[in-house]
Amino acid sequence: MQVLINEGDEVIIQAPYWVSYPDMVLLAGGKPVIINTESDSGFKITPKQIAENITEKTKAIIINSPSNPTGAAYTLEELKGIAEVIENRDIIPISDDIYESIVFDRFKFHNIANVSDAMKKKAIIINGASKTYAMTGWRIGYLAGNRDIVNKIDILQGQSTSNPTTISQWAAVEALTGDQDVLSEMLTAFDRRRKFVVNELNSIQGISCYNPEGAFYAFPQVSEVYKFKGWKSIAEKYSDPYRSSSLCAYLMEEARTAVVPGIAFGNDNYFRMSFAASDENLKEGLNRIRDAVERLI
Repeated sequence: MQVLINEGDEVIIQAPYWVSYPDMVLLAGGKPVIINTESDSGFKITPKQIAENITEKTKAIIINSPSNPTGAAYTLEELKGIAEVIENRDIIPISDDIYESIVFDRFKFHNIANVSDAMKKKAIIINGASKTYAMTGWRIGYLAGNRDIVNKIDILQGQSTSNPTTISQWAAVEALTGDQDVLSEMLTAFDRRRKFVVNELNSIQGISCYNPEGAFYAFPQVSEVYKFKGWKSIAEKYSDPYRSSSLCAYLMEEARTAVVPGIAFGNDNYFRMSFAASDENLKEGLNRIRDAVERLI
């Protein structure tokens, strides 16, 4: 963003979004343009919505597929629709592909660079070893894009964060080029946990949960919980201006269960739950959430 954005430039971001995106734009002097989505639309923005939000100041659009926090993922046809809107405009698509390998139900991953040669030339593709290879602490990310832009990014990074450690680089090389069989084992476990978590959340009164195509998060809608008789006492006790923050504080204090308020991702009617945990912990956590929510009915 620091390389791409000048003061006042706009970047289109769909909500729910990864929490850092708007702040990255703001820090670079730009303006985040947020397009809201809901579970009934699959948490995806449409070409029409994008076209309606483009102005002469629009510089870029961020696409995160599969998404954190929703797990929603764009098909190739959906990406073609997005590409048609921006291909003849001076708008850079930034594709955050960090969850590309974590997809379910035979979903086939594509990013916008796969759409056409024109999109391949325009796009900046961001990825890393953290999610697919569970290498969070190694701090290795990488990108591909226009050579001039990448060179400027390299200059900026070289004067700010210097470089990743040598051992981290070699570990990433091994992860990317080594035996990939471990990924199928990991996906089998994630898929089992996804099905369990989504089914359990959907069986709790007041909660409905979208079935994610990828990543390892559930993003259940909880707006009905805010209508329960016991909600007033929760709102008064935690007195947070955001209801999802109050709900998550209640679940932390009363159920000893950690979930993340939806408002952190741009929508107050949801919370995020990770299923990158053991089956036993997920079962226990969901039982606690069920008991805590049912006490509010």
